[in-house]
Amino acid sequence: MPRIAALVFAVVAPVALAAPAPALLLAGDYPAGGSGAKAGESWLALVVDDERSELVATPVSVEPVADPVFGDSPGERVSAPGLPGEPLVLLRDLPLLRAGDVVTVLAEPKDLARDLPLVMFLNSAEAYKLALDCGPLKGDRTRESCALVFARGGRQQVLGQFEGTRVASGQRALGVDAAPALLWTGDVDRDGRLDLLLDLSDRYDLGATSLFLSTAAGQGELVGRAVTLARRPGN
Repeated sequence: MPRIAALVFAVVAPVALAAPAPALLLAGDYPAGGSGAKAGESWLALVVDDERSELVATPVSVEPVADPVFGDSPGERVSAPGLPGEPLVLLRDLPLLRAGDVVTVLAEPKDLARDLPLVMFLNSAEAYKLALDCGPLKGDRTRESCALVFARGGRQQVLGQFEGTRVASGQRALGVDAAPALLWTGDVDRDGRLDLLLDLSDRYDLGATSLFLSTAAGQGELVGRAVTLARRPGN
């Protein structure tokens, strides 16, 4: 009697692929491979024109240039040549963002050391407030510990921490020759709540551009940090 070979079929469970990590870029120069962008990739550009803001889907260009720091080494330049001007930021893999007009509350950058507190309104609802809460460092009257506090109603949230000093003019300086700033505010995720684009750098040579979204907020928070670029182009 002929022997019949048994065929065994294994059922292989599909492998779940991890979702791409959200990304934020500034147009400009990076060390080779430092931007993480690929030529022709589609990004969402936040384009600000006076008081109007728009998310525009656009391919990016990545061109070889000299390294922005070391000169002789290879580098790369990221741009969005299909746009009429330079975007404020380039964003990718943030599922709740889509192309189109976005409500703008503040389009002009505000210096966190000089221009706070700020009171902001979205859709005539309850006011949002962004302010510094500073106190002296123990044993040093010239230095302060400063918290960047975002508040609405009875809720408040610390978005960043800085060391502050009082300069000769009497004004406050934050970090080490840094220029932290509120870059833009509006409703970029279109949920009726305020979102913020902040540069939370505390050193002159290291940027920390971060997008805070209300849809990324955790328990008890007003916003959550959705994505950060932890350096400036050229560094």
